[in-house]
Amino acid sequence: MIGCWAAVAVALLMIVFILIRLGGESQPHLKANSDQPTSGSNGTVLSQPVSSFASVTKLRVQERLKDPDSATFRNVHAYRSPKTDGGYIFCGEVNAKNSFGAFSGFERFVGSPIAAALESMDPYEFQKGWDQFCVPERHVEAVTAF
Repeated sequence: MIGCWAAVAVALLMIVFILIRLGGESQPHLKANSDQPTSGSNGTVLSQPVSSFASVTKLRVQERLKDPDSATFRNVHAYRSPKTDGGYIFCGEVNAKNSFGAFSGFERFVGSPIAAALESMDPYEFQKGWDQFCVPERHVEAVTAF
């Protein structure tokens, strides 16, 4: 049992590392919906619209769920990546069906087009990632169509 938890902790740490290391790198394979750059809430001009990153990030979150098609999202917000090259990190809540076919209740997630982490994976490590990425000074906008 301890080995299983150790593997989960290592996997979560790897996801957090990937989010830190790669989360903000430009994603040339993502096609922007507009030629107009997005302006963050603090006036910073970002190179690509949030929507070009949101759809891929949604897929990364769904990959972590037992029943991805049942997923519903709420309170999703975009944040500037720690790297300042125009990437985004998304923080929000997701609810989906579990192995028994019942909805498990909303839980927080942190994601990027490269990786995603759910709070249920390891609450302590998740909280460290949430506190690093989902902070007011990095907030860009609320995402209504996620």
